[in-house]
Amino acid sequence: MKGLPRFVVALLASQALTHLAGAMVSLATIWYVSGLSHRPNLLVTLYVLLELPYLLFLIPSGRWVDGRHRYPFVLLGSALRVGVMGGFALWAHNRPLAIAGVMGFLILGEGVTAVVQPARSAWTTELVPPGQRGNLAAVNHGALAIAGMVGPALGGILYARGRLGGVVGVAAGLMTVAWTIMALTGRGREPRSDVVPFPSPPRKQGDGFQFLRQHPGMLTMVAFFALTNALNNVEAVLVPLLAHRLLHLASWQFGILSLASGGGALAGSWLAARVFQGRSVRWAFVSMGVFGGMIIGLGLSHTLAMLGGFYLVLGLSFAVTEVITSTLWQVLVPDAVRGQVMGALSTVARAANPAGYVLAGALDEWLGIRGGLVAGGLAIILLSVVVVWNRAIIRLDEASHSPKDGSMVQSS
Repeated sequence: MKGLPRFVVALLASQALTHLAGAMVSLATIWYVSGLSHRPNLLVTLYVLLELPYLLFLIPSGRWVDGRHRYPFVLLGSALRVGVMGGFALWAHNRPLAIAGVMGFLILGEGVTAVVQPARSAWTTELVPPGQRGNLAAVNHGALAIAGMVGPALGGILYARGRLGGVVGVAAGLMTVAWTIMALTGRGREPRSDVVPFPSPPRKQGDGFQFLRQHPGMLTMVAFFALTNALNNVEAVLVPLLAHRLLHLASWQFGILSLASGGGALAGSWLAARVFQGRSVRWAFVSMGVFGGMIIGLGLSHTLAMLGGFYLVLGLSFAVTEVITSTLWQVLVPDAVRGQVMGALSTVARAANPAGYVLAGALDEWLGIRGGLVAGGLAIILLSVVVVWNRAIIRLDEASHSPKDGSMVQSS
């Protein structure tokens, strides 16, 4: 956190609290839905429906917030998110649970999050100068790793005691605290000026997409992460079924696995900040290859300890990739089009998610749970090997070490 203003650290803590609450609800919902059926169809349907708001709203929201004050928009959206979670908690406590109602509240909450996400990402990034954005990315991912480590574990324990309604109630309280922190610390904070190695495109509607078209290395990265996101969702669908159907784990045991994944992510954030900061962006793809290997390991696991070990390295490798790529995007993208670019990046990356969920169901039918995980991991490794030697990525790597940008000048 060295070099970051205290109010930025407070805002990152607020974001981590929100992530913690979301991770709790996600674990509880996954366990609830996976217990309703022995087949992946219901879980796949839930995942696909939760992706729709992002596909519909991220790009329009990103275009709308560019050139406007971001803080009021973020504050209002976060308040609506708290209201949705509070309504979910009241409904879950006062009425018998129904899958349609659960899905409805979750989709509404994700819709609000999708609308706010580009503004939140752009606003937080612009509060610090370019030279500190690598540190910002590392601290942010470290905080999110801690939330991702504690949230599912806490969600699994609370689910065992209070079922889904109890988990949602605690999550609503945490989101309220997070919103209060943001409201108190974010008011009046103005973005800092930006300096990037690429010239800023003319200010006109759609120039964020023009910026992406001018830099094929970035487009290659977007395509890569769209495909790997889809393949990663094979793990998101099949591992809960592996834990439930084959290993017969309890909800708290499945939640405890997040301690391993989150601990690895925390270590990966530190490692990326200390070792990979300023080095070749191609290390991100090497790390994704390791990530694919860990998914294969999950498919071959027969005990809770084996799952925990593979999740530890999986979290570490994913965090290294996230910090390297987040730093790259934060440094190279001009502030004037940041909302559009980040919205486009998130939309394209998430657009492949529904295909990944459907693929998970198909792989379960064709190869079984374990075979599906092995196939998904092998595909990620193959993609990583191909992309790491791609010419557009090599040129992007050279551009990221341009002397015009003081934060990324160390060579690999």
